[in-house]
Amino acid sequence: LHTYARAGHAGPPSMEAAAGRENALAAVRQDGQALRTLPPELRADREVVLEAVQQSGQALQYAAEELRVDREFVLEAVRQSGL
Repeated sequence: LHTYARAGHAGPPSMEAAAGRENALAAVRQDGQALRTLPPELRADREVVLEAVQQSGQALQYAAEELRVDREFVLEAVRQSGL
């Protein structure tokens, strides 16, 4: 458990959050399916999800609901799936 969580703070320091986002982007660029392992706030991040879907159209199923129904993401998923 991180110190900030024990101290009752709402979330990680911004540098830690930025590093987590960069790590998430790197992971989904290599394997779009990695989106399923990310925390909800990153599965709702448009850039992270778009990178994942561009790598694997099937990754869209792991995105936050508002992105799963977004036309841009659905079209990219279809393109990547070859349908």
